[in-house]
Amino acid sequence: MSDIVKNKVETNVNFDIDPIQLIKDIFGSDKDRNNLAVAIENGTNKEWKVEWNNDVGHGDFHDSKGNSKLKAINPYTSKAVKSEDFELGFKAVGAGCNVAIKIKLNDKSDSYFGIMAATPVNKTNYVKAKYYEKNMSFEKLWDDLDDMDKHYGSEGALNVKNKTKTVNAEITIEETSPAACIIKLEMV
Repeated sequence: MSDIVKNKVETNVNFDIDPIQLIKDIFGSDKDRNNLAVAIENGTNKEWKVEWNNDVGHGDFHDSKGNSKLKAINPYTSKAVKSEDFELGFKAVGAGCNVAIKIKLNDKSDSYFGIMAATPVNKTNYVKAKYYEKNMSFEKLWDDLDDMDKHYGSEGALNVKNKTKTVNAEITIEETSPAACIIKLEMV
């Protein structure tokens, strides 16, 4: 065994979004099949900006709660600290929802998580994600993500790290309808 041991500093962040409550918060009693509620929880010491484009993909923007600019927190405190949260929802259109989201580091156009979440009609919900270091339109982001393999809700969390491997995006999507997609940004 190596004499050098990497000491990982533990974080103390409360990630507390409940998928069922998220769906109720966004859609109320509306239980239309294939609606999609998304929550982004920032448990990092970095600031993030959430963006989406309603003209790309399938699904109409319905509602949001919170600020799309997620403030940095101190995840290394001795007392538990709550993550900064942003929630948004999309109503199914035609063949369900299929939306692309950018979660931009410090609102930079060339450093972000690109995420696709989908609720196809009568099929299993899935996500796709990658960390990008180049500016691209939502249309090009959509095309790039669309070429990737699907990660189904039944497979558990999809984990994607930024280039420096200091931040992990843990992405889950429920197999329910309407569906909840939860994205946890956490220090590695």
